[in-house]
Amino acid sequence: MMNIGGIDRRLALAYNPWGNSTAESYVKLTKATTIKLLNGKRNQWEHYIPWVNYCIDVKNARMHKSCRYTLLFNRRHDGLAHYSKEKPTDSSKIADEKIINERYPFVQDVLIADIFKSIIDTQAADHAKFAKKHKVVESPYPIGSSNLLIKNVIRQNK
Repeated sequence: MMNIGGIDRRLALAYNPWGNSTAESYVKLTKATTIKLLNGKRNQWEHYIPWVNYCIDVKNARMHKSCRYTLLFNRRHDGLAHYSKEKPTDSSKIADEKIINERYPFVQDVLIADIFKSIIDTQAADHAKFAKKHKVVESPYPIGSSNLLIKNVIRQNK
């Protein structure tokens, strides 16, 4: 069945928290936000997960100064408006293919390029700040160098 469907069988490596540090940092952020909101009520943590998720989605990222929700859905979040008495709108009336196709080049050419530039600028500023306080070796062993000496620091008697 797997051969007919063209499915590759792959195995995953053992879990290592250093393997995906971005995901682990969001786990840390989620845990810290949940604990902060609990105020000691440890047996009710599952009730706070939607609110914590909302808080993380609308939090501005330092790298690109925009929130995840805005980047994902290409619009601002609705805030905490109360929509229980609103009539739902038919999704075919909301999603107009012509409007989406007109908006797509702007998102692709302007918005994503600007966010990419903002991330690169922030990383360059972070690196410059780090390089002021730390010795950063750009090329420790130049290619083609014939006078390279490697000293054995473990062996001291000979």
